Amino acid sequence: MKRFRWSLLLVLALLLAACSSPDATAPAADTGSEAEPAVEEAAPEVEEEMEEEAAPAGDRTVTLTSWGGAYQEAQTNAYLDPYAEETGVTVVQDGPTDYAKIIAMVDAGQVTWDIVDIENDFAIGSTEKYFEPIDYSVVNKDAILPGLADEYRVATILYATVIGYNTDEFADAPSGWADFFDPVNFPGTRSLPNRASRYVFEVALIADGVPKDQLYPLDIPRAISVLDRIKDDVIYWETGSQSAQQLADGEAVMGMLWNGRIQTAIDEGAPLAIQWNEHVALADYLAVPKGAPNKEEAMELIAYMVGSEHNHQIADFISYAPVNVETFSKVNADMAPLLPTYEDRPSQGFIVNDAWWDDNRDTVLEAYNAWLLGEATGDAEVTDVDRTVTMTSWGGAYQEAQTNAYLDPYAEETGVEVIQDGPTDYAKLVAMVEAGQVTWDVVDIENDFAIGSTEQYFEPIDYSIVPKDEILPGLANEYRVGSILYATVIGYNTDEFGDNAPQGWADFFDPENFPGTRSLPNRASRYIFEVALIADGVAPEDLYPLDIDRAITVLDRIKDDVIFWETGSQSAQQLADEEAVMGMIWNGRVQTAIDEGAPLAIQWNQHVALPDFFAVPKGSPNKDEAMQLIAYMVSAEHNHKIADFISYAPVNVESFSKVNADMAPLLPTYEDRPSMGFQVDDAWWDENRDDVLERYNTWLLE
Repeated sequence: MKRFRWSLLLVLALLLAACSSPDATAPAADTGSEAEPAVEEAAPEVEEEMEEEAAPAGDRTVTLTSWGGAYQEAQTNAYLDPYAEETGVTVVQDGPTDYAKIIAMVDAGQVTWDIVDIENDFAIGSTEKYFEPIDYSVVNKDAILPGLADEYRVATILYATVIGYNTDEFADAPSGWADFFDPVNFPGTRSLPNRASRYVFEVALIADGVPKDQLYPLDIPRAISVLDRIKDDVIYWETGSQSAQQLADGEAVMGMLWNGRIQTAIDEGAPLAIQWNEHVALADYLAVPKGAPNKEEAMELIAYMVGSEHNHQIADFISYAPVNVETFSKVNADMAPLLPTYEDRPSQGFIVNDAWWDDNRDTVLEAYNAWLLGEATGDAEVTDVDRTVTMTSWGGAYQEAQTNAYLDPYAEETGVEVIQDGPTDYAKLVAMVEAGQVTWDVVDIENDFAIGSTEQYFEPIDYSIVPKDEILPGLANEYRVGSILYATVIGYNTDEFGDNAPQGWADFFDPENFPGTRSLPNRASRYIFEVALIADGVAPEDLYPLDIDRAITVLDRIKDDVIFWETGSQSAQQLADEEAVMGMIWNGRVQTAIDEGAPLAIQWNQHVALPDFFAVPKGSPNKDEAMQLIAYMVSAEHNHKIADFISYAPVNVESFSKVNADMAPLLPTYEDRPSMGFQVDDAWWDENRDDVLERYNTWLLE
């Protein structure tokens, strides 16, 4: 490992002249491709999943899966489109990268991905078995920076985790992580990632004076003591786009985030800057899952992407540096100063120990999660209790509402330790069950899961404990029980439309009479085809089977006026920030934005009426406790309390009369509101999901 760390720093230091050379001849950067930020630029596990796209017919095809957003768009412009044009190979794209999904594919022998873009602590050690060896008779290993061409992966970019800060806020800029963790001299809210695998403990230890070369093994209690300094002044981000948005919107004055993410915000005019001192120097890699259906084509595409003619071209579109030493001199001269390889910048950073992380990942993540939940401090370690249950939900305002309504009171009343995780990830759940390594006890799931083809991954609900007779008809099934009622609605800007508010989905898909940008989810399983057909006059009772061709014709009406969201928080932010004048959004999300003062309103007409469910993964380590917690949350005594904290309705009929009178008008169950909506066909979706998602992804890429 030392060889890797020191050789990389040495070689990076040698490319000063190359990357900053005034006679670099690469064409000027085309930053116009970076219209919206990347989902998880080079190191994400993303809370929302882009569904898999089917490969078009053709003699030669290769599927590449990456992190989405501006980064994947940059890869498309720099490599994928030129490669397809030059070779005639069809390059199919999917994303975001999902490690649990890779494992599940390989274990099941059903691999559909050929290349995956992965982080620096994957495809080594314990995870090598999921990948094919890189064919270095095709890929030019000798041209790659030392230490970045391993048996099962080869690097593709260099990037960095940096301090981003508000230039209007600080006359004296923070000079490093010690200032980041000093709220006295540098007051204001900080933004941190919600996962320790973003190297939060490392920067905390650097802030406390630990030398770069003495970080490992990580001193977790010491790091937590440093984190405790800002515990009252911190917010968290889940995705790269959220990290930059928090700084751009002034929600935080400093943030720990990726250099490409903050650079995008700077380019868009935000009063922000980057502090490169003590940055975390990172690489992303390309790897081929074991059993890839087009392994030879995968190796050829990897060779192209990291080759001496092309690797530098990524920097034409996003501020990430190449790894091929023969391309350093070709880096665009205008982009070079924005890269982590510029001048003496490499000497300002430090490199994480991938092998140590591979050996200790679970322990470190548990410690950070405990700190996030207030269960760990620098003076005390997490203690075991006799009774424990782990609840996994969707994060954000919804999981916070569940915490306030159910989880904290349950823990206080029963003495059971309720551990939280999230967001819900179906691929991860399936992988856990198939591997017999389940750590979740209760999961909050959507309405098309834990039925039919996915029942096998769940335990039957124990209705000797859970009050089935009190639950709304149809919402208490063998493997799941309803948790809330909510709705997908039209959210719109009241300043934009005034008295001429959209009345339904026909108006949403009418850009002539209702002009402006629309916001849509990036997955068809958010029932986009249904609302398109409703807009085209199809009656709710005639929706199924979905007429996909007809729905796509409707979607085409707004194709030039649409942006997409990946998470619920992003959907509301797009409306609140006036990036879109209308959006297809969950009622609770837009209501939260309204409560915070955004000039928005909800159109309930033709809303999609939806439930969420609780389920217990098969092999849950605390199954009995899981059933007890579910029984508590859906009981007549407690189920309505969710509506005290977010505008979602209970499913327990005996709880309806207990709903807070002030909240009742905001719920999908209010007065005649149920008659204004329609329900989806869960069983049809279970049987047709893959085909529908493929069609939507194809439309997105057309």
